[in-house]
Amino acid sequence: EGLVHKSIYCMCRDSDGFLWIGTSNGLSRFDGYQFKNFSHDNEKKSSIKGLSIYAIVEGRNSKIWLSTDAGLECFDKKTESFDLIKIIEPKSYFDVNIDIDDSGNLWIYSYPLGFVVYNPSSKKVVAQYSLASMTSKTKDVNLNRFKIIKDQIVVSTSKGIYIYNIKYLSGKWFSSRL
Repeated sequence: EGLVHKSIYCMCRDSDGFLWIGTSNGLSRFDGYQFKNFSHDNEKKSSIKGLSIYAIVEGRNSKIWLSTDAGLECFDKKTESFDLIKIIEPKSYFDVNIDIDDSGNLWIYSYPLGFVVYNPSSKKVVAQYSLASMTSKTKDVNLNRFKIIKDQIVVSTSKGIYIYNIKYLSGKWFSSRL
């Protein structure tokens, strides 16, 4: 058995050496020899809820976090079960990527909400940053990916790289001169 689908959106290697592959029709885990596939099953409450997997990141305590078309999902590697995490209403799509900071908080980007910081231990949103509050240059800017590095959000956009310092509430644009 191969991949759950040939259209791949993202990949992540976890601390156990597994390669997690997000596709347009579910999630695949590769151990170096074979695939184990996870797709939505109406009969199983613990199955994955989303079809499209946009981003994958490994968190603490054997958790794999997924950004899906159903919302934010958490996979427990020990029980091999999925939970859909309700953090914002009405339903918002997290289709860019997700990241984990040094404190174990999950960072998610959603348009038009911006960056949402979720603490898995308390199961609460602990902060929220809109791109518009970080920079005045948001007109016609599409966010591609982001990475949390210490106190900074490094954002790749259609207009270049934007680095925002969370501690000092200031940022700087870096763009191509081409």
